[in-house]
Amino acid sequence: MWFHLQYLLLILMMMALVSCSVPGSILEDPESLKKTASALIGSLEPPLAGGGSATSSVDVIQPALPVTGPTDNKPFQDPINTTGGNVEGTAALLQLTKQASGFPCNLAAAGIPIDVTVPDGTPMLPGQYFNKIWRLVNSGSCAWTQEYAVVWFSGETFGVQAMQPLANIVNPGDAVEISLDMVAPRTPGQYQGYWKLLSPDGQLFGIGPSGDAPFWVKIQVVRMDTPTPERTVTATLTAQVVVSGEITLSPGDTLDLDSGNLDPAKGDFSFEIAQSGEMLLSPKNQASMVYFGPNRPVEWECRLGILSSTPLELRALQEGSYLCFRSNQGFPGYLYLSTVRLPENILEVKFVTWFIP
Repeated sequence: MWFHLQYLLLILMMMALVSCSVPGSILEDPESLKKTASALIGSLEPPLAGGGSATSSVDVIQPALPVTGPTDNKPFQDPINTTGGNVEGTAALLQLTKQASGFPCNLAAAGIPIDVTVPDGTPMLPGQYFNKIWRLVNSGSCAWTQEYAVVWFSGETFGVQAMQPLANIVNPGDAVEISLDMVAPRTPGQYQGYWKLLSPDGQLFGIGPSGDAPFWVKIQVVRMDTPTPERTVTATLTAQVVVSGEITLSPGDTLDLDSGNLDPAKGDFSFEIAQSGEMLLSPKNQASMVYFGPNRPVEWECRLGILSSTPLELRALQEGSYLCFRSNQGFPGYLYLSTVRLPENILEVKFVTWFIP
């Protein structure tokens, strides 16, 4: 404002001087006077605060407009509702996301650790029972239902049936522990068996980047310290069969192998159906047993074997197999699975119990 007042005073002073020295015709012509004043104003430049030539800069302040889109240069995305959700909804969202991205339907990954039990090279005695557990992760886009199964692929079977269905649904991203009851071979040496997963449409798949690598169990069967020939002969001569027989068991029956009778209070083994539907042969009253194999054992093999009180799943055992046992009174013997008809809930066994004086 002060700058414009200075210009106005300067013009007035110049007009006063002109009025004294120019002809009256100019003063009397308003247009001429206006042109003269404009020429004077145009020849003047405003003073600079810091010296040098002046440059013109205009700061344009635009009115604020309403924001109608994202302002962080990121693609606009609908927010994901994370309130009121559940695990099944999250699994379904993960499954849809993987399917939309073209992710493989059937794919597994090794859990941490993959060998929950029986790591590679675990020593075992001939005929020793053990439980192998793998931890796997569903890294594909499809849920593993009970129609999926773990199947034997190659190598040693360890007395396991070729196919075992999964017990529960495993959604994408979830981990599952696959448990199989196994028995070590009778001959010392190194043994390895391979397994894969089987989808309902018959696709075999496993772990690894391509999803085609099997998971396995690897053990070392060591030689058991056997008795001397003299001890073996003595044991064979003095061992006496105190109980033997054949019986058909129904779910809920408990067999006393010291007497050969069904006795729920004093029995050694019961035929049971678990809540999950598994059919089990379960030791009772501190009795124990172990899967032996297709060959009939002799007394000292059952007496010196390493037995367990863990129930055996009958679907993992083959008809015509032998089990070594030790009764709750400490007597050794064997069970022979002569008939296993699980759909009809029928189990027929033959048994022999020895007494050592």
